[in-house]
Amino acid sequence: MRFEDDVAVVTGGGSGIGEACCVEFANEGAKVVIVDRYLGDATRVADGINANGGDATPYEADVGNETAALGIAEFAAKTYGKITVLVNNAAIRVYGTILDATEESWHWIINTNLLGVAFTSKGVIPKMAEAGGGAIVNVSSAMALIGRDDMPQYDATKGGILSLTRAMAVAHGDAGIRVNAVLPGGTVTQFHIKRAVEEGDDAEAFVKRELSYNPERLGILKRQASPIEIARPILFLASKEASFITGETLIVDGGRHAT
Repeated sequence: MRFEDDVAVVTGGGSGIGEACCVEFANEGAKVVIVDRYLGDATRVADGINANGGDATPYEADVGNETAALGIAEFAAKTYGKITVLVNNAAIRVYGTILDATEESWHWIINTNLLGVAFTSKGVIPKMAEAGGGAIVNVSSAMALIGRDDMPQYDATKGGILSLTRAMAVAHGDAGIRVNAVLPGGTVTQFHIKRAVEEGDDAEAFVKRELSYNPERLGILKRQASPIEIARPILFLASKEASFITGETLIVDGGRHAT
């Protein structure tokens, strides 16, 4: 098991890519702290992991609040004694063009998507250094590199994560801490399924369509990813297999960026 001696903290772990990461880390032997702003979602994922013989603990926190985010590290270290892996996955979305953006929406999305990474890492890095080092994987987006018209606020925060990733890697490499970013392309999560249903689509048909060949989707593979297809590259960057990789960005978008 690749993470048998590790303690992994995953923000936004109650659904989607974060949930897939939590399950995969547990399957690979890690103890997992599942952080989510919705305790019920985190508890559901933890219960499933524990029922299958894993070791997971849910924790409720809004990463956009510095005090709450710093509390994540204290809780994880108190619960499991150390932290060796952090996946900064928590994020929110705001739709509309720049003309639709408001000061309130800018603060809301920057606090969660960008400052949430900074705040959570601020708490975890000293604990990780005490453990002799570890790995941080920040979940950005392929849209940080590709222009589009309907989510400029989201894309701006994801672009900021790339610069923050490099800066953190440079600053904390001497402590044995590697910091990398994964840039997912379109991924079918519970969020997207719920939105499709609200717009009148059938959930099963939506998932089947989005995960199969779809010529309307950009990218070489012409489809969207499932959460586990993003989780596995995240686990790779967090693992000792990636021990000489830091400050890098891994695009996982089915070839969209290449086109």
